[in-house]
This record gives sequence, C-alpha cells and structure tokens, in this order.
Amino acid sequence: ETGLHRSYQLPNPTSLSERRGFDNPFWIANEILNQTDVSRTFGNVRLDWQALDWLNASWIAGADYANDDRFALFPKSSATASLGRVYRTNWRTFNLDNTILFSGEHTISENLSGSLSLGWNIRQQEQVLNRNQGDNVIFGTEQLDFSVDRIPNEYYQNIRSDGYFADLGVDLYNQLFVSARIRNEGWSTFGPETSDRFTFGSLAGSWTFTKFMNLDADHWLTFGKFRMGYGTAGKAPNPYMNLTGFTTPTYGDGWLDVGLETIYLGVEGVARQGQGANEVIEPEKTTEFEAGLEMAFLNSRVSFTGTYYHDLTTDAILGVPVPPSTGFTSQPLNGAEFENKGFEVSLDVIPFQRDNFAWEIGALWSKNDSKVLDLIGAEWVSLGGFTSNRNVIADDICGFNANEPCPFGVMLGRDFVRFGRGTLVAGDSIDALYPDAAPGALYIDTDGFPIADPQLRVTGDPNPDWMASLRNTFRIYRNLRVSFMLDFKKGGDTWNGTKGALFSYGTHIDTEAGHVDGIDQVFEGDGPGAGTEVNLNWDSWYVNGIGGGFNGPSSQFIEDSGYTKLRDVSVTYAFDQSWVNRVGFNTIEVTLSGRNLKTWTDYGGIDPETNLRGQTNGRGMDYFNHPQVRSFIVTFNFIR
Repeated sequence: ETGLHRSYQLPNPTSLSERRGFDNPFWIANEILNQTDVSRTFGNVRLDWQALDWLNASWIAGADYANDDRFALFPKSSATASLGRVYRTNWRTFNLDNTILFSGEHTISENLSGSLSLGWNIRQQEQVLNRNQGDNVIFGTEQLDFSVDRIPNEYYQNIRSDGYFADLGVDLYNQLFVSARIRNEGWSTFGPETSDRFTFGSLAGSWTFTKFMNLDADHWLTFGKFRMGYGTAGKAPNPYMNLTGFTTPTYGDGWLDVGLETIYLGVEGVARQGQGANEVIEPEKTTEFEAGLEMAFLNSRVSFTGTYYHDLTTDAILGVPVPPSTGFTSQPLNGAEFENKGFEVSLDVIPFQRDNFAWEIGALWSKNDSKVLDLIGAEWVSLGGFTSNRNVIADDICGFNANEPCPFGVMLGRDFVRFGRGTLVAGDSIDALYPDAAPGALYIDTDGFPIADPQLRVTGDPNPDWMASLRNTFRIYRNLRVSFMLDFKKGGDTWNGTKGALFSYGTHIDTEAGHVDGIDQVFEGDGPGAGTEVNLNWDSWYVNGIGGGFNGPSSQFIEDSGYTKLRDVSVTYAFDQSWVNRVGFNTIEVTLSGRNLKTWTDYGGIDPETNLRGQTNGRGMDYFNHPQVRSFIVTFNFIR
C-alpha cells in the first residue's frame, strides 16, 4: 500500500500530483472539505398613527443582514486540482427598506365603499464578496498561507431604488370590486442617458355574480365569481450594465497552463471587461392580462377555478454578442420580446362525507406555451450549458426546417445529417440525390454509418406539454388523517449527458456488448450505404467515434422526461384525550410524512426532475446530477 489516492482511471499512482481523471468516491468523502457557516439577522419597526377615523399613517423600516463564510479544500491528487486548491469565501448582504404609507377607508353608503393608499418606499441592497483562491497547496495543510499561488477576487454592488405608489379600491353592492394601482419607480441601475423614472400600473375587477342572483341557501350553485385584470410591471437592469468596468484578467492561448496577466513583474495593468456599457438601458417591461372564473356547487362539495393568462415581455435585456473589433464581446441591450400564455385549472371535490369518514380530492392542471418573438437581430443567445448542448433563447430556428418560432429555453446542439434540411454532403444536395427519402430520415454514408451534421440544430425542448397534481385526503373518525399526492408531467425533453459521457468512456451498460465482439446493427435511413450492416465497436464508435457524448451529436441523448411521481404521503393522528388537557394542551398532532417516494418514468437517467443548472432558465440538463432528495419527517404540533 502506497497510501496514495487511487481511482479507477489511475489504479496504481506513483505520486501525489498525478491526474486521477475522476476522484475515488471514498477519497472524496474523507479528504475533500466543503464547509459553510451562515448567520442572518433581520427585523423591522412599525409606527402607526390614527390621524382620523378614516385615515391611518404608518412608517415601516426593516433591515436584513446575512453573512455566509465558506471554505473548500481540494487536497493534492484531486481531479479538480491535482496540485491542491483551497478557497476561502465571505459573502455578505445587507438590505434596508423604508416605507411611509397613508391609507384610508370610507363608506359612502350601504352599497358603496372605497379605500385609498398613498405611499413612498426606498430600498438599498448591498452585496460584498471577498474570495481568495490558493493553488499548489502543501500536502497536509488547509490554509492559504501554505499555497504557492494566490488569486484574490472582490465584488461589490449597491443598488438603490425608490417608488411612489397609489392603490385605489372600490366596493359596489358588496359584489363588484374594482382596484387600480400605479407605481413610479427609479433605480440606480438605469442608464445615465435614459429617463430615471418609469411608471407602471394595473387595473383589476371581480364580480361575485351569485350575490346578484340572490340564490337560496340550499341552491345547487353555492358561489360564483368572475375576475379580470390587466397590468404592467418592470424589472430593473442588473448592476454594472450601465457602465464599463475594469478587471485584471489572465490571457491564454489554449496552450499556456498559467497564461499572461495584466499585472506583470510588479507593473500594474488593467483591461476593460468583456461586456460593454449601455448608457440608455431601461427596465424590462411585462404586460399581463388575466381572466378567471371561480365556482362552487352543492354547498361547496365541488369547487372549480379556471384561469387564462397572457404575458408579453418587451424591452427584455439580453447580452448580445458584438464584433470583437468594438473592444467588447457582448453588450446588454433592450429590445427582445417574449410571450407566455396558458391555462390553470383546479378542481376540489368531496365525494364522501360522514361523521366518521370523509374523502377529499384536489386536482390541479396547468399548461404554458412560450414563444420568442424578437431577439434584436441575434439568431440565438445562450442561457448556459455545454458546447455540445446548451439552453438558448432562439429566434425562428425551430421546427424541422429551422424556420419556426421557438419556445423559451430550447436546447441547441449537434444532430446527425438528415434529409429534408437542404444539407450538402461533398458539395451535393442529398435531397436531390435521394428525392424519395423521408424528411428527418438519417443520411447513411457509404460505410453504412450516419455522419454528424456540422450545423447547430435545435435538438430538444425542456418545456412540458402540461403538468398536473392530484391529492387525496382521508379523514377516519375524528383523529386520523391520511393524505397522498401524485405529480404528473407530460412531455419535456432532458439531455442525458451522463449517459453520453458513459458511452464515451465505454462504461455504460448499453456499451457492454461493444467490448467483446461489437454490436452488429443496420442504421435505418437512406443514402449510398443504406442497408449495410456495421459493427459498433466500443473503441471506434463510442470512445473515439460519434456514438459517444464527447465526440458525437448530442441529439442521440435527448430523452422525453415525462413522469408520474408519488410526491408525498402523510399520516396524522390527533391526540385529544383527557391526559392532553392535563399537560396543558387541547390537542397534540403527530405527523409522519415522506416525500419523493416513487417515480414512474421512461427517462433513462437518474431522475427526470433533476437539473444541472438549478432554478434557472436553463432546464433539462442532466450531467452527473444528484436526484431529488427523498425525505422522511416526524412532526409534533402542540395546540393550546
């Protein structure tokens, strides 16, 4: 035994700093450190003055301070940094909020009343980041002092905003409600050459028509309300989009291990950041229309809610690529347009209700359709991902012929050459050479293999066709309550990058046969090699060919990630016997619950709900991700 870190790619290491490829999981658990110490303090003060019977004045001030200290150590021989690396990071946030509010209510008559609120709000959001990275760490130590190369990183932002607002509400006959809101805002992140104030507003109304109908108490229609609203809202630009900053970067050419720094041999130097300033940048604007219907029947044994919405975002801010000759690589611009529209429907039913047993059902269904309408001249803008497969906002490059509008956040990657796209192979149109080939069919080259398309294509859409949930709750006698919920997702693509990587390493179960005699296969398609049987060898096809995720088209690893999930199950028992009163409570509830208990899916990855990029606009990325956490919880609720 050498005591050195062994991995499956380097089972017999001879030194500490040899690259291991992938770290041994047991070594990770015992040697890599990742520590976090978080603290938070928040609170508010409120003063109220009842100036008149109908007028109230309030002053509300709040503060929220959070401190996050992080430490990470990758000892020598780690795959991340074979020479060792240590991080010490401190992230502080401090938010202040101050509001002055005047609100009044007045009843004009039995059938008419109203309310009015006027106010002013000012906010400050401060964030400070201090991060130090140490490389080439002396073995057995975990301090920055024992690192050879140190890289500091500091970041500071302070955003200030204020807004004047008014809110008017009117109640007619206790059945017709109308509200109007207006807000005038200013932000420190607006461009210096644009207006420093923007105004947004909304108008909404609802009519409880069952009150107008004056129905009997035992009528089958218990409740009915129609509502409608229209409004506009704004989203401020991120900090530093309105000015050009400077940095001290390191420049490399792909061959240098370290690169060239702007500070060299004790002489200072800086460079402009890659993002150019936009001095006329404005907030994004979203206009929303919503209409809904709420109904209840049979003494509320059955209730229904339906909502339609349509959102239009204009002047959306995108970091659009610009020619390098400008001195920048991108610039934030207003002008993109996106559309979202959809339906949300809920249904609650009590099919059985008796003194000793009750059964309640709650269902929810939703469908959202998004569309990119304008990208300010750009063909697509990346939301993040990999070179082989990424999420993008794309303009009119969807559909098989890449000429249709795209949903938001589609996947862009490589595909195989297919018929119907006007593709040229060796200078010849394959559609002209094989006019009977079906659009979308693979082009099979003379050797019997498909070939990779050099053109980037939209390979998948992570947006689901629809989503739904179904909850059943049973009350047994007075004390026992059992509930479970199923979640459903229809459609939505996920890039199984884990499978692609394992194909390239030849370690996926589907490549097992390719390690021995290979896999004999005839690729379906058309072309000069159509019908030719080929052998898929793990080395020539998966590892070094286009059958793996590293060298091959990402489209072969796009999978439907629809699912049905047993989201949660809970059992609650309420103790209300005399002994509970003797210990000072009316009821003690004990709940045993489990979450993410079972998944039914055709997706071949670890979890159809996982996403490499977390809660961002980039979805449907699976690359050695963790699955959703399965948890079991016992809860005690003491009720007095």
